[in-house]
Amino acid sequence: MDFDHLVERWWHNGEKDHRGFSVEPEEVLMERANNFANHLKRENIHSTAIVSHGNFIRALTGIKPNNCEIIEFDPRYSVMADNGGQRF
Repeated sequence: MDFDHLVERWWHNGEKDHRGFSVEPEEVLMERANNFANHLKRENIHSTAIVSHGNFIRALTGIKPNNCEIIEFDPRYSVMADNGGQRF
């Protein structure tokens, strides 16, 4: 795998929390999830494994996953905001 196209710091670099970590605003997270879902649709990707963190999975699916939980996602459906962990 080639990651040369990534800049040195490719994650969100905004306001820091009490631990000194940048916290991605919800609207930025949702835009990123929508962009990712649109990429999957454009490229007609319908069978792949995606490993991610819980907030991104929640933004993408509306599901707040448990650690290591497997979640099915169909990019043909809209990305949704947090709906309390309910499946769509």
